[in-house]
Amino acid sequence: LAAIVCVDSKDFWLSADGGYQGPNHICKEIIDVKPSCAVGAPSTVGMLNNDFSSVVANLCALQDCCVMSRYSPGKSFFSADAFSNPCFKVCHTFLEVHASPTNWPLTKEKNWAELLTLKTTHWLVPLAAMDVSGHQISPYAYCHCLQDAIIKVHLMFSHWGIARNKQDMYAANIIFMHMLMPPCAFSVPANKWIMPQTEVTTDLAAKRSRSV
Repeated sequence: LAAIVCVDSKDFWLSADGGYQGPNHICKEIIDVKPSCAVGAPSTVGMLNNDFSSVVANLCALQDCCVMSRYSPGKSFFSADAFSNPCFKVCHTFLEVHASPTNWPLTKEKNWAELLTLKTTHWLVPLAAMDVSGHQISPYAYCHCLQDAIIKVHLMFSHWGIARNKQDMYAANIIFMHMLMPPCAFSVPANKWIMPQTEVTTDLAAKRSRSV
């Protein structure tokens, strides 16, 4: 599956380690972490927005087809942005069972020891993401480069069931990302006021020169 989308900066956890702070009720350990982000329509109107609507419809159809007998719907990857526009979540598995963890950026340095314990059993897997020039995006630059960027994302739809709760679970796993348009950058802060420059005419400049 593939789609052209805008990465939502408000629901962005696609940092190198998914913003892992330590064990919690969702991720008991760092190996459970899957960095993720929400993606939405790349524009409010136009062809690309219509295309995104089709993508959402197709994903909904896939989700409806993947239902296990006597199971109820569990966690879905669909969500909405701050304006209630439809989004869906994509995720990345950055640790796979047997890359070296050396110099891998972490949100909390205290988790370094935990990461090192997986050195002999797991590989670190960088996100397969390219910038507009076709260069690999460094794990240090995920947030800076991807938040609010327009990208083409290739993904794999996953479905599994949790027997304990008898629930169907769904995910959209990132295979590859290619940036089409980088995030907008403003060189001047929005709250900074700049005095307009007035053009000095040649005659006025000449008068000032003579008066001196």
